[in-house]
Amino acid sequence: MLNKITPLFVCLCASVFAQAPIGTLEGQITDPASAVISNAEVTVRQTQTGFERTVHSSRQGVFHFPDLPIGNYRLAIKADGFAPYSASSIRVGIGQVVSWPVRLEIAGSHSEVLVTGEAVTVDTSQTIGNVISERQAVDLP
Repeated sequence: MLNKITPLFVCLCASVFAQAPIGTLEGQITDPASAVISNAEVTVRQTQTGFERTVHSSRQGVFHFPDLPIGNYRLAIKADGFAPYSASSIRVGIGQVVSWPVRLEIAGSHSEVLVTGEAVTVDTSQTIGNVISERQAVDLP
């Protein structure tokens, strides 16, 4: 009996964890020649609450912000020899992993790169859906 309950318990715990109101923002920073930029200072700030977190990009130019409360974020990046970068209206949803690639411009060629507007994000989380037949589609109201 215990062996039958354990998988159910594990499954229930996993589904509760998956519903936490958090998401992830990540990306890779490159220069105009597509070379990675390491040790860049990357800051995210939630526009509604002012919540802020800062990391430095890895050797591969990657930044990663796990467990962000859901909401809209502003991303700011600074790196030696490059123009500051800023993007706003980045939406992080529940369980969503938002990939945000960044290309920095060489300092002097531009004073600052500012990206605004609603971004298109790719939700890589699992969803539940149904496939309907052609006949069912025709019969829809």
